Amino acid sequence: MRIDTCPTGAWAGQANRLAQRIRGTWVFYAPCVGLVMLDVATLAQWGWAGSAWTLVAPRVLQASATYIRRASPRAKA
Repeated sequence: MRIDTCPTGAWAGQANRLAQRIRGTWVFYAPCVGLVMLDVATLAQWGWAGSAWTLVAPRVLQASATYIRRASPRAKA
């Protein structure tokens, strides 16, 4: 998905809309109020307020998940 506030070319007239490439064609979607998107280049979160994208979080911390393998309570030692 991509979002642009001043698009040109194939995206002209689609400002602030979500763009997705499907089988070689751009498809555009209107965002719903409260939608939050992550900017992967800056790790900032942006939310749609109904008329504009607003900064929700300037930078989301990069976190890694740790998976813990637990023994089944029925497993015998």
